[in-house]
Amino acid sequence: MNFVRRLYLLLSFLLITAACTPIIVPPTAAPGSTAPAAAGESLENTAWQLVSFGVTGAETPVLPEFPITLMFSADGSLGGSGGCNSYGGEYQTQENTLTLSKIVSTLRACVDEPANQQEQHYLQALEAANQFMLTADHLMLSSTTGDDVLNFTRAVSATPEPDAGTPTAITPTVASTVTTLTATPPTAQPGPAYADQTDPIALLASYIDAINRKEYQRAYAYWESPPNQQTFEQFVQGFADTAEVDLLINPPARQGGAAGSVYASIPTLLIATHTDHIAYTFSGCYIARRSNQGNAPQKNAWQLYRGDLKAAAADANLPALLMQACPDAQAMPDAYNNLSTPVDLLASFVDALNRKDYPRAFGYWETPPNNQTLAQFTQGYADTAAVFSAMHLPLQFDAGAGQQYAGMPVWLVATHSDGTKPNFVGCYVAHRPNPEIEGAPKNGDWHLRSATVSEAPESSDPLDLLKQSCTTQ
Repeated sequence: MNFVRRLYLLLSFLLITAACTPIIVPPTAAPGSTAPAAAGESLENTAWQLVSFGVTGAETPVLPEFPITLMFSADGSLGGSGGCNSYGGEYQTQENTLTLSKIVSTLRACVDEPANQQEQHYLQALEAANQFMLTADHLMLSSTTGDDVLNFTRAVSATPEPDAGTPTAITPTVASTVTTLTATPPTAQPGPAYADQTDPIALLASYIDAINRKEYQRAYAYWESPPNQQTFEQFVQGFADTAEVDLLINPPARQGGAAGSVYASIPTLLIATHTDHIAYTFSGCYIARRSNQGNAPQKNAWQLYRGDLKAAAADANLPALLMQACPDAQAMPDAYNNLSTPVDLLASFVDALNRKDYPRAFGYWETPPNNQTLAQFTQGYADTAAVFSAMHLPLQFDAGAGQQYAGMPVWLVATHSDGTKPNFVGCYVAHRPNPEIEGAPKNGDWHLRSATVSEAPESSDPLDLLKQSCTTQ
């Protein structure tokens, strides 16, 4: 397999394994000391396996079932396996001085906690290393402080194949949430493809839809530039063991303009289910961009600009992750009132509830919900201090007789005045007359048509409920 393709894969979708070799502890040098490499020796095109690490004289042997490897190529790139994740970066040497940069890793979870700690220790020590000692079969990396040393024994040649690409940047992560599923994940998506670049959230939903349909060319094209500098082949290989990806967002997208462009931050939660039925959860922020320049190749079309996602800890609170997913995004000091898409409509409704602007929230309904008066509607939120919403995408659209409908699977967390936080899951349906029909309103505003929402049992999985909530609407 191509050397770089083994190392730089998108998110957590490939685990690099390495063969175990007997543990041979190489000779070490005193802290802060250096020794010249053997004549004619260099790090280029060499491969190594870690045998021990830690403070000089008190090194810890590597867990044999989670081997750690390091390979140096001739083009200045390095990479290997940390035992759970593959990693990569760049290096330079001058005599015994070692300069490492752009050390990044994939997002695979270390299910075994000792392996997780070993990998984190190794990667931290690798980033700190700035000198090396090389003999025929042994390599030692250390820092000038001498706090940590990494002792390796030589493995097989790491000469890359001629078509090896360049290193790519992948966001470093922590251990992710792991869930064992009993049902076989779907391998095909029913209905027509979802492809919409008219707003940033629709763009992200289109991207995930393309991945789930294995339409990788379409998914790849949604990026403004290749993600992590990957070739298309590397991008595709990154999803080799991915069966399905579920997308949850906390609407709305937070937008801001700069230098002829509009940027949108989307708080995102991804649940990636692998072919082995194991699910991994990631949270973070996708950034979409739209150019306002007249000569832009896709003016008014949104494209993915950046994705900053990290694996979620096993005990993470998913709504809390979404609320913190885009920490640099600007807060919305003013009321959010946008009816241009179903997602924005729901975000506006929740915003009105949180601002206790009940007349505005009531006005988003096409007809009074449950035939309530405004006073009754308001009384229904008397003990509600705040409402959080998450939505499962893409939405389900339907049309007929000049009408358009959108089913929105929604997860609500209501914070009551007594501090309790019950979860509600259900389906909101938005509606608008097709603006292209003669006599229909031309503003294209959406309004809430109906809602079927129930409190989720404590033992239930909100994601499972979400995926089923709009199937009968």
